[in-house]
Amino acid sequence: MKIGLLMLVCLAAGFARATAADVPRTPPMGWNSYDAFGDSVTEDEIMANAVYLNFEVLAINQDALCRPAARVWQKDGLEVWTRDLAGGAKALGIFNRGALPAEFSQLGAAGVAGDWHIRDLWQQHDLPGSSAAFSATIPAHGSRLLKLTLAK
Repeated sequence: MKIGLLMLVCLAAGFARATAADVPRTPPMGWNSYDAFGDSVTEDEIMANAVYLNFEVLAINQDALCRPAARVWQKDGLEVWTRDLAGGAKALGIFNRGALPAEFSQLGAAGVAGDWHIRDLWQQHDLPGSSAAFSATIPAHGSRLLKLTLAK
């Protein structure tokens, strides 16, 4: 069923760059078309498979440099993992393993020095401002996935 669901979602999106929030809003040919194939698909299942349509996240996974991610910072339930990417960019994953939301604003402590352009890959948008002023609230048991490229 998962493969069939993935194929339907990919075809419905036309391989367009849809955000996770957009996927459940645009099912192919209406919800009744799912029942024509014998499956009852819930919005939760579509959201769970939305990552397959996020080409920016897949590009991090398939990066040509093939370097593994490493944990570079940990404090009070927050963890920061980085991965060097081809072309000098970096992927940065911020994870909150705590039961309460947590604020993270210490890119320097995570080994990120200099001025970087930051893009939120889950939301598929560029973050305003400089990396020196970066701050994010990470929800309980939540995460952020960022791509950092050197500012020009």
